[in-house]
Amino acid sequence: MTRFLLLTMLLAMMGCTGRYLHDKTDEGIRTERALSQMMYASAAAWTADDLDAFMLAFHNSPDLTFATPTGITKGWAPLKERYAKSIAKSDLWFTDIETTVITADTALVFARFHNEMKADQSYSTGLTTLLCQKIDGNWVIVHDHSSGLPANTPRKGPQ
Repeated sequence: MTRFLLLTMLLAMMGCTGRYLHDKTDEGIRTERALSQMMYASAAAWTADDLDAFMLAFHNSPDLTFATPTGITKGWAPLKERYAKSIAKSDLWFTDIETTVITADTALVFARFHNEMKADQSYSTGLTTLLCQKIDGNWVIVHDHSSGLPANTPRKGPQ
């Protein structure tokens, strides 16, 4: 009985959105494509040293959060300032992108990021989990939790 009540409470807190999890309807597939395109566009912008285009992936809000092992950055402007210090230094790409549609306007994106420094080709990689929301018709990141390995991490397999 306790398990039933816990499950019922969890579904209520989620807004009874279990039908969207792993949504393979046309809308779910469109959402997955839109989020993958957002990821690839942000990586291309980063590699092109275009910070303004890169930041389009993030919700321009003081409530935006970015968490790493070194701390939490709160707000779009502070995150842009943080990224401004490192954007021209590396190429960025993503692999293993997985999207879970939670509701019609909320999704979770999990991926591996790869960073190769332009000056010395040192390499780092890590994992990122992104909470994304569809706001004003556009998918944007509202919370980014990323953890990476230090530079000069050996590559595993072809990239």
